[in-house]
Amino acid sequence: MRDFGDPAVLLRMIYAASKATVQGEEALAEFCELHSLRLKGVKEIWKLRSQLVSEINLRHSELNLNIQPNLKPPTDSQVRLSLLPK
Repeated sequence: MRDFGDPAVLLRMIYAASKATVQGEEALAEFCELHSLRLKGVKEIWKLRSQLVSEINLRHSELNLNIQPNLKPPTDSQVRLSLLPK
């Protein structure tokens, strides 16, 4: 994958941490330690993400969004599109 700067690095970190979360709390703690991340910060990101999905579902119930920790990582073109100014 190409380097798209800090936002892309953060997206990849969240993706990788979600993979570790599926394996349990201990695996997530080890992942954070290995990659010099704060466990509390990663958990806070997950709480905010969950809260955002809940709010979207309240306003747009037809979307029926859920958090899927086993998603494939974004492709370079998807990352590029997500970083374009609106």
